Amino acid sequence: MIIDVRKCLAQGKFNADVAFSYRPDEGLIDIPYVSFKEPIAVKGSYHILEDDSLEFEAEVTYTLQGLCSRCLRETEETVKTSLHVYFVTEDNEEDYLFRG
Repeated sequence: MIIDVRKCLAQGKFNADVAFSYRPDEGLIDIPYVSFKEPIAVKGSYHILEDDSLEFEAEVTYTLQGLCSRCLRETEETVKTSLHVYFVTEDNEEDYLFRG
């Protein structure tokens, strides 16, 4: 997902809700015989602040499927986690830097 901060500022959109899903690279999982069952779902919002920094909050949901390491039966687990990210225009080594 790309949020064009300049475009949002020009349109006067300082806050918005976002929802999207995507297929992750299977190489992200290093557990043998485990894969993503369905696309990762992201639902959240962003806020552009006065200094053009961007705050992004979301709930990320995904399901893993694979073989149990104890009994080798097929199993799946749904994971929900919160994400809170802060993007800045100047590098301060504590937050995520973005340009443009």
